[in-house]
Amino acid sequence: MRRPITAAAVVLCGLLTRSASYGQTKIQPTSLRLVDETPVASLRIDGSGFRTFIGDGEFYIETSPGKYTSVALDGTTRSALDTSKVPSTESLNPQDIFIADVARDPRGGVVALVVWDESPTKTKFGIMHFVGDGEYRDLIRLDIGFTPAHVAEFRSNGSFLINGYDEHGNIKVALFDRRGTLINPQVLTYGKTEDATGKQRSQQADRLTCPHFLIH
Repeated sequence: MRRPITAAAVVLCGLLTRSASYGQTKIQPTSLRLVDETPVASLRIDGSGFRTFIGDGEFYIETSPGKYTSVALDGTTRSALDTSKVPSTESLNPQDIFIADVARDPRGGVVALVVWDESPTKTKFGIMHFVGDGEYRDLIRLDIGFTPAHVAEFRSNGSFLINGYDEHGNIKVALFDRRGTLINPQVLTYGKTEDATGKQRSQQADRLTCPHFLIH
């Protein structure tokens, strides 16, 4: 018998958080408290996978390869994105696109942080916009020197804040303009001191372990 799918609102943003400094390797599980649960009768998921991203008041759930559905906390659903609608080019095959992160576009629709292999030796990163019922709008290729993990877009000027990790595992937070050009390579830094400032940086780093940014 098939169990109903539910959308759950949880008071904490992640299953794992760093216990002290972001530079430490010890990870402690965090207890989560269920505060609400809503059946989602309209959601149908292909058995090939089940990846989710937590957005601003909604979840993005992979219902089949390359297709994500937005699920609001009240259980309503809509198509968020579909990579099969991305035009194929010599350097980009839609079937090779990997979705690293999904976030709401302040102008409507969603933005997706994407990864693909342009060649056997060259991996590329970019941001795709999807509007309406998951219709593809455009791709912004990123001029980036680290592996991105999460993305947030600013409403005012269309710039992007992206965090990820360099080859040494150090966290990076960089600002990009609407064309994907790097503006500021290190918006925030962590683990440089052990004083009160270092403690504050550690707390900021813990926030970035959540699926999306907490921008103040």
